[in-house]
Amino acid sequence: KNLHRSTLAEPLNISPATSPPDDPIRTSFIRDIVPINDSIFFLATNNGILKYHKEKGTLAIYNDKSPENLQPLDNLIGQFIKDKKGNVWIATDAGLNYFDVESESLTKSYTTKDGLPHNIIYSMIMENDSALWLGTANGLSRLDIQAERFHNFFAKDGLANNEFNSNSFAKSKDGNIYMGGIKGVSIIDPSILPKDEKSFKHFIAKYLKYNATSGELNTFFLNPYEIKTIQLNPNERYIEFYFVNEDFTSPRRNTFTY
Repeated sequence: KNLHRSTLAEPLNISPATSPPDDPIRTSFIRDIVPINDSIFFLATNNGILKYHKEKGTLAIYNDKSPENLQPLDNLIGQFIKDKKGNVWIATDAGLNYFDVESESLTKSYTTKDGLPHNIIYSMIMENDSALWLGTANGLSRLDIQAERFHNFFAKDGLANNEFNSNSFAKSKDGNIYMGGIKGVSIIDPSILPKDEKSFKHFIAKYLKYNATSGELNTFFLNPYEIKTIQLNPNERYIEFYFVNEDFTSPRRNTFTY
């Protein structure tokens, strides 16, 4: 039946063939459905978020043509998760949105600028009230909801792969998270993962000076944390520093600000 005349106890079929030509909900498929309450349901489509009011029999679409507070990051919606407050996390092809039921608006958005490893989110699952796991097109991410901080994991950290699949996830009774990807399943035990990033001391391990007169590039090594004044003579036109982080757990993921 056409959704305009259906109840959710009956089969739903929305397609270009059954929707009027000027209908804004003309869409080819629905990826996910979540009940907001007993009357209102959200449907994830490739044309935005479809809001269905069962009692009123009305439909509304939230996409790039909606008011700013109702525009998702992308019209292609992949999955919903409702938290205990009744609000909804929304996975899109351009990042993560958060719908606040009380204000009836999209109040938060997260992208790679905020720490996501990739903006395309294929799947997500709640660890608990304070953490959300997201399988993306390039890496697995754990969002600390209160701190609004992402902790990202990749194949070099032990995952089966970096790219995950749509709606391929599970949570076992012991709390382990299962995330399906293009090369297998990654099993995560959240209880043994570090929850916070740590700051480590860094030091200059060596430096190089170029002597323009002799044409030599000389190397000077320093003891860790050695404080030293480096003097450049007039003919030493070039200096290069090599600095190190003392944490070698996953050196490729160490980052510096300088």
